[in-house]
Amino acid sequence: MELEKLVNINLDEQPIDAAVSNKNIAFYNLDKNTAKFQFLVTNRKRPLLVSKENVKGYAFFKSQNGSTSGVLDLEFIQPLKGVVSVTLPNYFLKAATDTLVFGELYLSLNDVNSTGKDDTVVLGRFSFRVKDSLVNQIESDIKVRYIRMFDDLSDEIKEKVKSLETDVENINEIVSSVEAVGEQANSTIVKTKDDGITAINTAKTGALSDIKMNKDNALTELSAKADTVTSAYDIALNKFNVNAEEVTADFNETTSGANKVIDDKMTQFNTNLAENNFVTNSGLATTLDNSNWQKYKLTESNGGAIYIPFEGKTEAELLALDVGLYYLTRITISAPVSSSSGFVKVIKRSDNIVKHIEFRPYNSTEIWMNRFYDTWDGWQRIDSNTSDTEWVLLDFINGAVVNNAKIDGDDKGFVSAYRIMEDKGVRKLMIRLNGSNIEPGQIVAQIPSGTISSQQKGFLSTSNENGYAVATIRTNGQVNINIPEPNTSNWKVSQTNWVYGQLEFTI
Repeated sequence: MELEKLVNINLDEQPIDAAVSNKNIAFYNLDKNTAKFQFLVTNRKRPLLVSKENVKGYAFFKSQNGSTSGVLDLEFIQPLKGVVSVTLPNYFLKAATDTLVFGELYLSLNDVNSTGKDDTVVLGRFSFRVKDSLVNQIESDIKVRYIRMFDDLSDEIKEKVKSLETDVENINEIVSSVEAVGEQANSTIVKTKDDGITAINTAKTGALSDIKMNKDNALTELSAKADTVTSAYDIALNKFNVNAEEVTADFNETTSGANKVIDDKMTQFNTNLAENNFVTNSGLATTLDNSNWQKYKLTESNGGAIYIPFEGKTEAELLALDVGLYYLTRITISAPVSSSSGFVKVIKRSDNIVKHIEFRPYNSTEIWMNRFYDTWDGWQRIDSNTSDTEWVLLDFINGAVVNNAKIDGDDKGFVSAYRIMEDKGVRKLMIRLNGSNIEPGQIVAQIPSGTISSQQKGFLSTSNENGYAVATIRTNGQVNINIPEPNTSNWKVSQTNWVYGQLEFTI
């Protein structure tokens, strides 16, 4: 979630003294990081194509009390559509409290190569006020009440300190008692240590005597066991020699049988090779041809598309390509493709009655298809082709006031803007008109010339007493407002008599 106070201002790059009024703009000195301006920068009512890549943008603010904001960098909200933004610093809002502030915008060419092209333009001046927040205006008696509260808290803390001093004196007495008990415990520990050493020495003497006696008994038993083990070893050795001779005989017999089996299998294998001729080239080719597998080569052996330079070849040769996946360069094709090099896929029925060829230029997402059934149908684009300018803010001209009606309050209306959308070859123009101070028949706005190929008309709502208005959009981009009879004589040119509505045309 983001908190912000956002003010939209239109600035035009024209040498005309048309200072922007403050429009009752006001910020407060506690608007921390939320006091923002957003500007639509235009030239002859068209958005400037500016971004951080081609210009540097700055803003400067000065209060009537002499305080300044310093040079502030502009943020490019919608690059190449003329929408920039700047946030007022917290320190400047505090310094400019209860004053009128003036601001200016500066745009300078980004001379990254130091060629001397560092042209700078100063856009129109605008103004606003900075007000003091109510929380900064607390009455003095409330402040005294808080001071007395802190004094009472200080007295209570002093009482706690005295209590702690008494507790510390009691702790000193406890420490003395503990030291006396410690000395007594030390004497007891020394006596216990001496008694323990005496008991250990006595136990050690008895243990050594027992160990010597057990050692002598063990040696006697080992001697007797050694004689028994020697006799058993001799018996086992004799039996092992007899068994070894029997196992050797069995092994030799088994080996002879295995060799005979191997010789028989080798003889059988060699006979099969000679009779079936399996591993010769002709035999291998015959075996592969009789096998059930895919025999047509669609790509290169590494899986890549088959490369064919097509310079100098005709479109007829392209249509004559056999089934496969190709990459062609410099093809000739009767379609407005984005590149003459790209991927080609050819598929067909086995009887050549139906055939499809797809061409995909390497540098775009375009897909073009040509289909054959008796005759070729010609190249058709089958991928989706869409574009959208999104909403472009629209200024009113010739004294008309833009965006005055149905924006604030419960109506929450839209601002004046236009939008051009294209989907699969169908282009549409949507235009929103919202303004006042309009003469009947007046040209109130301008969209890019050539946007529409023929004149378009549509109805707009007006204030209740005036019926309706007719908007006419011409091929040169002019937007004209007419008030039909008999309402023309009753129409009052003022900011209370408004026109409002959204129109949509297929162009």
